[in-house]
Amino acid sequence: MHEPEPRSTVFKATKVTTSPGFEVILPDEFFVAIAAMLDLDETGEQVLRTALPNLARSYLSVKELMKGENPHRSREAVVRLAASLTEAMAALDDIGVEQTFAVSFMLEKANHASAPKSLIMFRNNMEQVRDAATRWTEAFKPTDRRPRNRALETHVGALMLLFEKMTGKRPTAALKRAGSHDPRLTSTGAQAIGSLLLSIDAKLTETAIANKIVQIGKEWKGRPLSRFAPMLLAGAPVYAVP
Repeated sequence: MHEPEPRSTVFKATKVTTSPGFEVILPDEFFVAIAAMLDLDETGEQVLRTALPNLARSYLSVKELMKGENPHRSREAVVRLAASLTEAMAALDDIGVEQTFAVSFMLEKANHASAPKSLIMFRNNMEQVRDAATRWTEAFKPTDRRPRNRALETHVGALMLLFEKMTGKRPTAALKRAGSHDPRLTSTGAQAIGSLLLSIDAKLTETAIANKIVQIGKEWKGRPLSRFAPMLLAGAPVYAVP
């Protein structure tokens, strides 16, 4: 039996532009210093020259996109969505036989081709959306009153994953500096993360970075940081496909 070819998606663009606000140019000596800090060879340094500018661009763009977002309000909206779908599904269950056929007929006469063909299919679709919304609100349940900085968290996690793969050691930080209450970047991997992010975001602090490294380290202790892998692909240039 012939195996089907794997499906693929091609993204095409008629015009490629770059935003000056998200353009990141890191000096040559920066990569040399980070490679020396992490004890990497020339091949490792070349990986840094590709990956770090991409992650820097991605961090700046995601931070800008999330600037006006209210995480708590957004989560409340998803909770309302799940609740309203539950109520709607209960109403569908209460519809009688004659009305079921009538509404199904109206759905089949809908103008768009993707219209569900029956109330059963319609209800199943609603159930899937409701369950997905419920799982999302549980996964991102706030643990405190301060909204989590998702842009910083995802990119710190991606950098931790990158440096762990390259050095075999997961970056670590401490919540307190010796003789002080200030956090500190204890490992060379954490120091490399700080060097990159502090160089591109003047409002960022070493404390914020250290706190994220500690937080991610606790949440993912003994588990791979694979959740952050997609961020390693973010920020890369997009080229037009002829």
